[in-house]
Amino acid sequence: MTEVRPIVDLGAESQLSDVGSNDDLYDEFLEALAALGGSAGNGRLRDVLELDEATYDAVKSELLSRGLIVPGRGRG
Repeated sequence: MTEVRPIVDLGAESQLSDVGSNDDLYDEFLEALAALGGSAGNGRLRDVLELDEATYDAVKSELLSRGLIVPGRGRG
């Protein structure tokens, strides 16, 4: 299980405002992560976001590639 932690300021202005049609998903992901204390396992965060696994993985991968989140240590 991997945890993700935000490394951006989650203030009023989105770091992803010019990304495109997935802005809302990226913002929701970052907001949910912040609401969970900045660290959450994949299953917990996916449940909170109510996303299917493929969509969750795509959003997470994009945020990782942009350096806006970093993988946590997880349980293992």
